[in-house]
Amino acid sequence: MVVPSLDAGGEPLFHLVNRPQETIFFDQMLAGLIAFRREYTGRLWLEVFVVAAFTVFEHELASLQKCVALIQPDRVQLNTVTRPPAEDYATSVSPDRLATIAKTFEPPAEVIGSDPAIATASGAFVQRDDILALVRRRPCSVDDIAAGLGIHRNEVLNHLEELAHGGLVQIDAVDQRHHYRIASRTTCPRNSPPPNRLS
Repeated sequence: MVVPSLDAGGEPLFHLVNRPQETIFFDQMLAGLIAFRREYTGRLWLEVFVVAAFTVFEHELASLQKCVALIQPDRVQLNTVTRPPAEDYATSVSPDRLATIAKTFEPPAEVIGSDPAIATASGAFVQRDDILALVRRRPCSVDDIAAGLGIHRNEVLNHLEELAHGGLVQIDAVDQRHHYRIASRTTCPRNSPPPNRLS
């Protein structure tokens, strides 16, 4: 699965939010995402980072949505500021506003973030194979998996309980923290079914 970011629908906001290296331009970046989507047949989820007082205007959102339509990701995820930003002007969008913005995408986007009420909403779309693929790469704590998949830790624990009961993952204690890894002789399907589109 590939999860690139698209945080603007044009050059000015792209430079404000992403602050790219001076030789990288918005049109170049967008063309690269579109070309990659045409070649890549695996799962592609697009994360859109929204900033209060900048991204939330109707014309900015409309430009973003046009770009999303050109890229054609399998899923769009909305995120906002959840930790201290590099600049004071980067402020978060409220959960209610994020939910409203998500409905303007076609199909509707899902809201992710560190707030439990937000993160739980995306948990329903995480499949068992998503967690197996993550712990197959390296041992992960519950918080690692929650952050990596954008779901609430309680949702992670529910999945892990089932996977451990089925003998698919093992638990290791490292520095008094539990880490989950793929069980011996367990393989993770390389061609797992794609996640359902939001409707």
